[in-house]
This record gives sequence, C-alpha cells and structure tokens, in this order.
Amino acid sequence: MKVAGKIQPGSPHMVHRPLRLSETIVARLAGAVVLLAGQSLWASPPAVSRISPLAVRPGAVTQFQLQGTGLGEFRRLWTTFPVACSKAASSEDGKSFDCQFTLPRDAQVGIEAFRVVTTGGVSGLKMIMVDDLPTVAQVASNHSPVEAQQITLPVAIDGTCRPLKSDYYALEGRAGQWLTVEVVSQRLGFALDSVLRLLDAEGNELARSDDEPGIGGDSRLSHEITADGVCYLELRDVSHQGGDNFQYRLRVGRFPLATVVYPMGGQLGSIATLHLHGPHVEGLSPLRVQLAADGPAPKLLSAPFPGGQGSGFVLVDSGSEPEELEVEPNNQQPEANPIEVPCAINGSFSVPGDCDQYSFTGAKGERLAFCGLTRQLGSPADLLLRVKNREGKVLQEMDDAGSSEAALHFVLPEEGTYLLSVNELLGRAGQIYTYRIVAGNEDPGFELAAETDTITVPHGGVFQQKVTAKRHNYGGPIELSLEGVGNHIQLQGQTILKDKTETTVTATVSDQIKPGELKLVRIVGKPADAGRTGLVEANTTLALRKVLPDVAALPGGLDGVIAIGVAGPFSDFYKIQVEETPIYFPQLAGVSVLKVLLERLQKKFKDPISLSVEGLPEGVKAEVKPVEGSQVEYLVTLTGPPEIALGNHSIRITAQGTYQLQPQQAVIEDLTLQVVKPLVVTIEPAGPIAPGGRQKVGIRVRRFGEEKHPVVLTWSEAPSGILVPIGSVVPADAAHVEVEIAASETASVDTSGTLRLSASTKFKDQEIVVESVSATMYIGGNAATDPTTE
Repeated sequence: MKVAGKIQPGSPHMVHRPLRLSETIVARLAGAVVLLAGQSLWASPPAVSRISPLAVRPGAVTQFQLQGTGLGEFRRLWTTFPVACSKAASSEDGKSFDCQFTLPRDAQVGIEAFRVVTTGGVSGLKMIMVDDLPTVAQVASNHSPVEAQQITLPVAIDGTCRPLKSDYYALEGRAGQWLTVEVVSQRLGFALDSVLRLLDAEGNELARSDDEPGIGGDSRLSHEITADGVCYLELRDVSHQGGDNFQYRLRVGRFPLATVVYPMGGQLGSIATLHLHGPHVEGLSPLRVQLAADGPAPKLLSAPFPGGQGSGFVLVDSGSEPEELEVEPNNQQPEANPIEVPCAINGSFSVPGDCDQYSFTGAKGERLAFCGLTRQLGSPADLLLRVKNREGKVLQEMDDAGSSEAALHFVLPEEGTYLLSVNELLGRAGQIYTYRIVAGNEDPGFELAAETDTITVPHGGVFQQKVTAKRHNYGGPIELSLEGVGNHIQLQGQTILKDKTETTVTATVSDQIKPGELKLVRIVGKPADAGRTGLVEANTTLALRKVLPDVAALPGGLDGVIAIGVAGPFSDFYKIQVEETPIYFPQLAGVSVLKVLLERLQKKFKDPISLSVEGLPEGVKAEVKPVEGSQVEYLVTLTGPPEIALGNHSIRITAQGTYQLQPQQAVIEDLTLQVVKPLVVTIEPAGPIAPGGRQKVGIRVRRFGEEKHPVVLTWSEAPSGILVPIGSVVPADAAHVEVEIAASETASVDTSGTLRLSASTKFKDQEIVVESVSATMYIGGNAATDPTTE
C-alpha cells in the first residue's frame, strides 16, 4: 500500500546625509524593475499598461481607469500624493480597474507615482500627474491643420502620437495674450521625444521647442501673440515614431515655466525663501515654504501666476545639515567662501566657465564626502568637483558618471585648510544652472545599490535581492539590514565580505504578512570594522532608470524605496508517498529498507529533495539516498540494535524541496513502524468463498537479512466451515505460495472469520516462530456462481 504525504506551506544612493526613514516618509511613500519570486506558480502580480486620464486634479473628483493584467482582487492603491480612492471595481478578467480619485485642494502640481496592490502582489512603479488644468481627450483624426482639434483655454489634452503623423490643436488667440504650452511625456515614463511648434493661421512658425534643459526630451514654450486669430499647435515625435508608448499630456494656458528654485533646498523644519528660475517666470514672487521637520525630500512645489491659468512646478530638497549660500565673487582661492563640514552648499553658475570655490579645514584622516544634487532637482548642470590643497594642487576630482550625480569621496592626508572647487563640466551657465552639494565628514567609504525596487513574493515565501557596493576608502565587511519591516523578514547572506563588491541577500517573509499586503523597505549597510561609523542607504537608481529611462527628476523620495507585495501561497510542486506499508524493522537483523516515491507536479522542477524521519525508536537511525539513475525514488535505510524490543512506533517522514527559491515541505504523518521478528507472513484471500466452493489463497513471506531458508506454515486459526490443509512450505528461493482452501456445504452464509498461520524458519542459526498477519475470510454467494469455485 502506498501512503501519500500532504503539502504544508514553506517553512523554512549614495548617502547624502545620515539615514532617516521616518514615519512621515513611509506614510507618504508607503510607495522599477520587477522581481517575481517564482512568478509562474501563483496569481500574476498586477501590471499597468495604460491609465486614463494621465492626471488627477486637486480639489476635484476624477474618474480614473487602469488597464493592464492581474488587476482583479484589488486591495489598495499606493501613491506618493494624498488621495482618496473610492468606488473601486475591477473587471472580471482583471484587465481593467475603475475608481474615483479625490485630491485635497492644496495638493501640489507635479509628477507623482503610484502602484497597484492586489492579492497577486504589487505592480511596478507608474507615473501620474497632479494637474490643476482641466483634462480633455485627443480626437483621433487631428493629423492636419484642417482636422485640428479645437481647444478652449486653459486645458490639458491627453493624447498619443502615431508614427509619421503630427497632432494639431487649434485655438483662438488674442493680440497681447501670453500663451504657455508644455508637453509632459518622458517625465511620465513614455518614449515620446517631442517637437512642439506654434503656428499662425497661414502655417508660419511663431515658436518652436525641442528638448528643454532640465526636463529631458519634453518640450515647452511661451509666446506673446501679436494678432487676433486662429493659432495652431503641432506636436510630433522628433524621429516620427509613435504608438501606445508615445502618450503625452499637452498643457496649454498661462502658467510659469519654472525649472529650478534657488536655493535648491533648506534645513529640515525651517522656513525657506525660494526664488523660481526658468524660461517664463517673470513677475513671480519668491516662495516662502515651511519645510517639514522630517522629510520627505525632495518635495514638490507648484506656483501659478497671479490671475494665471494653471501652475508650474519645481522640486526642493531638505536635510538636517546647516545651509550655506554661495557668495560671489568666489572664483579665486583668496575669494573662496568659508564653509564648515557638514553642511549643504547652494550655488549657481552665473557666467560661462564659472568656478565656485569653498574653503574648509579638517583633521588628518577625516573622511569627507561631497555629493552633488542637480538633475534630480531639475537643474541641467553637470558638476565637476575637485578637492585642492591650500597651494591649489588638485588632490582628487570627480564628475557626473552616466545618469548618476557627481560625488567625491576623500580622506584628508593631513590637518589643514583645503578647497572645494565646483565647475559646470561643459562651462554652461545661467539662472537654471544651480546646484546643491551635501558635504559630510563621516563618510563610511562606500556606496550601495539594490538591483530591484519592486518585488512580489508568495505568502510565507522567499525572494533574493542583489546588492552591490562601490568602495572608495573602505575594504572591510559591510553588514546589511532591512529598515521598515521589523522582524517580519529574515535575511541570509547579508554581509558583503572583505574586498568583495556584491552579495545576494536571501529574504524569508513571515507568513504573518498576509496576501494583498504591501511593505516598504530600505536596505542599509554599515561598516563592520571597528572605528568606522555611519549608515549607507542602498539606492535603486538603476532599477528606476530601466522603467523611467528619460525622466530627469524622479518624484521625491522614491530612490532607495523597495516595494514588497505579498501574493497568495506558492502552488504545490511535488508530493511524496511511501511505496509499501506497513513499515517493518526486524529484530536480530537490525536493518530495514523502505522506498519513498517523489511525484513532480511541475515539469521544470528538477532539483532533488531532502528527506528526514522522525519518531524512530531509540537507537534506530535513518540514512537516505536517491536510487541511482532515478529522479523520483529514494531509499531510506533504517539501522538499529539487533536486540530492540518488539512493538509499534508512530513515525513521520518529512520532505523539503525548493523551486524558484520557494521552500516547500511535504509530510507523511502517523506512519506505523513495526518492530518484528525477522520474518513477516501475510495471507491474501482472493475474495469471498461460497459454501461448497474452493479458493486458492496467497501466502506471502518477507525474510530479512541475506540468509534464505524454507518457511514452514501451519494453520492456527480458520473460520467455522472453512477447511485448510494441515501445513505448507515456502521454499527458500520463493516468497509467495498459493494453498487451496475449501468451504463446506453447510458453511453459514454471510459470515466471516479470521485466517491465521504460524510460521517458522531459521535466522542466523536461530529458530524463528511468528504468527502471520491476520486476514478476514468472508463466506457468501453459492458454489454455482462463485468465481472462486472449482
């Protein structure tokens, strides 16, 4: 008899400033490469392919729709902005989701982000705009001036560019009217590299915009109309490409085109006075902003013109360090602005080739870090940072590296005064070429990067996260931990070893985190060597750039936040069974073998499993080996003392398997292990016997050990009316014989009784006598029709 087991759930950025993971940040960011741990064996995580509209409006109710896959079993919508989501409903096929968004009136205009959370996990990051302009949808046929879509200002049009086509919009202009137009596409994660033109009624070009400094491939322009009449807006991709990933939001009204603020940040908890800079900000007063005492940073700010139509938007940073403002002139060493590290330096390049210099003092061995912030706050500046000694000799320099900001790490060789020299790499200048540099004096000596920012894991499951280290002046071990989940996620492999640059962390999620829940975590590292201090937060910049490759400035606080969505349980991928029961362990022999069969429920599951046996009698041990040449059979050899006492024991066989990182346990409970003499005899009736009938009954013997001797059989019990032979012998080379029994003509019908044998043989020169396993014999039917009758 085979006994099957049941499956049980699986058991088993660079640091600009001291790390802070506040409740405020978690609450607002309670929100993208997507990592799926074993993605094929549970409900698919949600994936958003399209949203409509592309923006939601402060102080209004917006009917909002998502399209994609896995949108059923909706649990929540995580956003980087305050919003109430109501009347949520998913389609039966999980390919669309509808709800109502309600935003507070003071919600700031700008680019935000969201994720969808379902019982299938969490979606990758998706961008959305908060916009105070009303939304209309594009008319599909607006591909020539004759077919131009009529628009009334102010307005924002959600549209899609098609290959080899331009989209046209017509509006009524008035002499002296200022018109502001902005394309928001790459900042929302789309592929459109826009070209925007303003045309008069005869098709003459009045204004044109391609790429704009600080906003990537998006376009924007402002123009004063000089005559009444129809004007046209033409929008297309610079390479005449198009398709579903070439969506855009075309904002038209009279609003500031602000790129940056100066200073670019302020100290946490302070009131900052910020000046807006950009191609169209004339007449705007400085903003006075109360910065929160604890993040988030960077923060969105929106600003309208007095009596205007719509708002412009910028980002402002904040930190715990004292603030320093550049004072010109500071191009020469004697004019260098004195600073004290740590601090946050705010400056700008006012003339082409401008070089800003700052002087500071430090002690020998002091570990300094100067981390630039430009592009992620909207500035197009590329920084070149140099540290010089007081004689002006360059000791170390660093510029922007790819999509990363400039960062310079330096250990002071001796006590004294040094210079920090700041240049725009290409010598560019202007009001928008601003910068912010966070300077620290407790640099741990390395940076960390996490491979993914979005993880879906099955309930109680396991995921892996690759973490890489960029070392500067520290080669020792780096200890990693997770911030934001308490003890609900346990880590293995959380040390980057000495002189190594990466590790793969294996994380096991507690089953207390239920399907449909979302956890936001950050990976932090600290130097393990004594004398080193500081925490480094792992950035997720590269992961975000794969999803948002052309976004110049990511929404505030996203870098470093890893979203972990918990899905349903991992599907069973194997089961086990014992080939034959009961399980015997023989006295005198002290050894027995049983076979466990593995059934692979997933074709791609090829790895071996491990088996263990619990509840064995004292002194009995189990050794497990796979059957040679087989991937589905395992032999369990039991060994123990020959003098072990007779009796029954309840044992348990447990299997452990892993597939797609997910552990799974299969258990066969309450198996009976019988300690017996080294001979077991069983009787196998062919079925009921009729009065006057005959039947051949099978007798099976199981010998233990290498010796094989004849087994003498003697009937010790039979039902009334059943005639059995006096005795039989099972030859030494046989394990099965058949003996004939008969039922008398007068045997009572519909009765039953016990068949039992006494059997004897030799084992290691000892005479062994055992009683067979009892069998029940039924008397019924009649001899004429009974198939057992001869």
